[in-house]
Amino acid sequence: MGLDHVRDNQGRSVRKYYSARIRENGQLVMKWDDLNAPRNFMEVSSANRRNQILGECRQLKTDMDSYSERKCPDAPIQVDFNFNIDLEELEQLDDVG
Repeated sequence: MGLDHVRDNQGRSVRKYYSARIRENGQLVMKWDDLNAPRNFMEVSSANRRNQILGECRQLKTDMDSYSERKCPDAPIQVDFNFNIDLEELEQLDDVG
């Protein structure tokens, strides 16, 4: 369901369905809702997705640190994890396209 997209009023492609891990009766369960979900659900969904992205970034850093230590310790690969400029550029491309 996370792959289904629709166009919003501004023409942006947005997900139609969102998931959130929510605690019910002491257990974490996965719930799904659509783009009209209540704000508290979307806040949890957003935090869950951000944590997934953070995990991917951490693994990339670990991989590059390991590679650099083995293959190029004097010139380690540096990965920039600040995506603000990238996001701004992508938004500008969306505005043009």
